[in-house]
Amino acid sequence: MKETRFTRYAEDVVKMLNIKPALKRRIKEDLLATLVSKAEETGIDDPYKLMGDPQVVAEEWRENLGIPINIVPTRLEYRSKLEIFGIPFVHMVWEKNKVAKGIIAIGPIALGVIAIGGIGIGLISLAALSMGIIFSLGSISVSALYAFGIVNFSLQLAAGVIAISNNYACGVIAVAHKAAIGVIAKAPVAIGVLAKGHLVFYDEEGAGTILYKMPQQLEFILAEVKRYYPEVVEFVQKVLSIIPID
Repeated sequence: MKETRFTRYAEDVVKMLNIKPALKRRIKEDLLATLVSKAEETGIDDPYKLMGDPQVVAEEWRENLGIPINIVPTRLEYRSKLEIFGIPFVHMVWEKNKVAKGIIAIGPIALGVIAIGGIGIGLISLAALSMGIIFSLGSISVSALYAFGIVNFSLQLAAGVIAISNNYACGVIAVAHKAAIGVIAKAPVAIGVLAKGHLVFYDEEGAGTILYKMPQQLEFILAEVKRYYPEVVEFVQKVLSIIPID
């Protein structure tokens, strides 16, 4: 674990030096040797306590090497000093195709409890391609519980342009195994302009066993849903209290 932290620290320093790869390797080796030596002398294994902020160390190297400040590339990564079981609390990456890994991870590819980026995987994920166990928001969104965005897949609730769920779906196109509400809706309880299912409330075209042409009073819809599918009444009530059905 100590060697890994020392290596990450040395890499953070050399990333901020606009020099040839061979010289970067030599500086990295020098930094690692210095860290190991100081750790043995002091008994401290935190590289930040041993040598300080990597940016300050990089500036010292730039001065020693005579590198002009204006050609030094922007820092492409931030890793918090605070770690939990060796995982940084915050890890942010701006470098293409590199993975950010942390409790809070932000980057082109992010993996964390909270993941934000182009591709995000976490308990909570906000990304273009988003996969979150609890909550997911993105252009393409996948979640065990709640998925929101353009194209969404979820076991519990999906909402967006295209929403597909094992339980409940709400969207322009909504498909679910329990209840779906949308312009096009398909589920045992289906409410939409075009709707298909068992208990169906439709505006233009409907297919199912029990059909009702819209508009209908909210109280009547809820009564019928409760009569045949009482477990989905709460979902229907919440959605229809927001979406006008007249």
